[in-house]
Amino acid sequence: MREETHIIENKTIWKDEWLEWICGFANAQGGIVNIGTADDGTPVGLPGIKALMENLPNKIINKLGIVADVNQRTSDGVDYIEIVVHPSNVAITLNGVIYYRSGATNQTLFPNPQRRSAGAFPPLQDGNALGRNGSSKCLY
Repeated sequence: MREETHIIENKTIWKDEWLEWICGFANAQGGIVNIGTADDGTPVGLPGIKALMENLPNKIINKLGIVADVNQRTSDGVDYIEIVVHPSNVAITLNGVIYYRSGATNQTLFPNPQRRSAGAFPPLQDGNALGRNGSSKCLY
């Protein structure tokens, strides 16, 4: 296991708010969210891991419109979940907000409604990829 970095986020338990971090990684260079690990990367275990392995892939697809690799891993005899987030070439939203991983922080970017209403970009829809042509990212 590895300590947290600009591309690794360690969490001891699952909370739906971690979808913001997954969204942020997708909008940046990608990254890994480990669930069931301390900040220093030490595995601490994860209650309900079987249910999470079944529910997390669907939750990520339904809320963000992306597919992430959700893997059960074992280190020092302790199970945890590794979520590998690949970078997207278009902006990904969660509840109408764009998140972006910068350094060890997750930044919140609120789309500019004036540019959206002027027809410069497609309308925002939660969990949908946004972009002008599918080949470039537009973070408003």
